Amino acid sequence: MEFVSNERQWLLVEGNSERVAFLHVYIACQSNNSDDYLKWNEHLFSLITQETLLLRNQGFTILALGDFNTRVGQLPGLEQNTPDTNKNFPMFMTFIQSAGLVIINTLPITKGVFTRFMNGSNLPGTRSLLDYCLRDSESVHTVSSFIIDADARFACGSDHALLEVELSFGHKRSMHWNVHEAIQYNFTSKTNFNKFKENLDKI
Repeated sequence: MEFVSNERQWLLVEGNSERVAFLHVYIACQSNNSDDYLKWNEHLFSLITQETLLLRNQGFTILALGDFNTRVGQLPGLEQNTPDTNKNFPMFMTFIQSAGLVIINTLPITKGVFTRFMNGSNLPGTRSLLDYCLRDSESVHTVSSFIIDADARFACGSDHALLEVELSFGHKRSMHWNVHEAIQYNFTSKTNFNKFKENLDKI
């Protein structure tokens, strides 16, 4: 499938105990003039599905980031998204299901949510998604941060947004917190430690 191979690229990273394959991909956008793009996208989705399964069999976990040009409607976790889908939607969902991937955009960890904004007489303040972060289901727990920087689109003159994802590896999952979020106790000479233990057990 050399004719679509330039529309995707893989970065393979191998550490002491982790092997991660990063996929960046561009799926052709829907055209109102012709459906030729559909066959192109079918081949591209077929290619990245085969490659994803091959890499997973080789022990790599998968992280995909890219412009999938797919409208997914109001999936759970994206209730504020525009309700429409497009012709890329069935291929996108088949790829996700075949490769065992999770749409990170739908998870509570996502900040920013939407990547495409349109303002017009017929579409005042329409918000939607075209760009996605995908992670294999077994490795979702390694995603410690996923941010959609909507403001970055202005800097590059695009209606898309910058996607930033952070992965945390190791025996303990990375947690982001500050002192105001931590549980605090003020111990004094009159502290009732039995009461303290009761409260701690409830937590």
